[in-house]
Amino acid sequence: MAVNILQDITGYIDFLRECGYSVMVSCFGDRFMPCLPTLLTYEVHILPICSYLKSCPQTKGKCICNKKLLCRKQISTPYYSCCYAGVEEYIIPIMHDNMFLLCVNVSGYKGKLEKSQKLRNFMIQKVPDTHSYYQMLSENVPELNKILQMIRPLEYMFSELYQYCRQQNNADTASRRLFGNALRFIYDNFGNPITCQDVAAAVNYSESYLRHIFKQECQMSVSEYINHVRLLEAAALLKRQDCSITAVADKCGFNDPNYFSTAFRKKYGCSPRQYRKKCTQH
Repeated sequence: MAVNILQDITGYIDFLRECGYSVMVSCFGDRFMPCLPTLLTYEVHILPICSYLKSCPQTKGKCICNKKLLCRKQISTPYYSCCYAGVEEYIIPIMHDNMFLLCVNVSGYKGKLEKSQKLRNFMIQKVPDTHSYYQMLSENVPELNKILQMIRPLEYMFSELYQYCRQQNNADTASRRLFGNALRFIYDNFGNPITCQDVAAAVNYSESYLRHIFKQECQMSVSEYINHVRLLEAAALLKRQDCSITAVADKCGFNDPNYFSTAFRKKYGCSPRQYRKKCTQH
């Protein structure tokens, strides 16, 4: 049952993205532990400006800090705001019986908040290359009522998914929590040159035990899972952005474009360039 609900959720988010809305989810904590790998994929911000800033030396890590601040707020009503870089977004809390479950972020806007303009100007001075990315943001900000109507199906689906996960979480173990913490670190840092040693240090466990947990939970080694995440994000970038193959590889943590192409072909059965061409033809 959970698989079907999760497929409905991701399918609907994919549909909204195809309609031009930059929809992400965040702040779900451990409430959806059995579905964590999938939800973390949809937590990654899909905007070109966000991808660039996450890979930029001057701004690496700032998005993670911004996300942690949002999670600590535990909001209960929708609002419109902007991130540290001046990208405006709607933040919609999803509730179940008056309890906070997660946030849905609808991002990619500019021009509505005076504060965001100042933040963008500051960022352009600090990192001039961001100017072209800011040009991609939309000034056509939808009304809140339209956003709420669009998000409403997710509210029902996440509520149903939570009830299933709550039963599964009763059997939660220390190893599952460790696995979840390791996944979060990987998704937050896949664009950096991280290794099993880095992940183990971040979660305060030995490398050997961490390898054991990954084999138990996902039948992959830690390094295989890191590559898995990088290739998933690379495929998403190839669908959404026009940047070069080398730039996609770099944003996803592949320092060697040739190795990236080889790994991509092994996973998807075609080269990154062929994959992009197939996606643009549909």
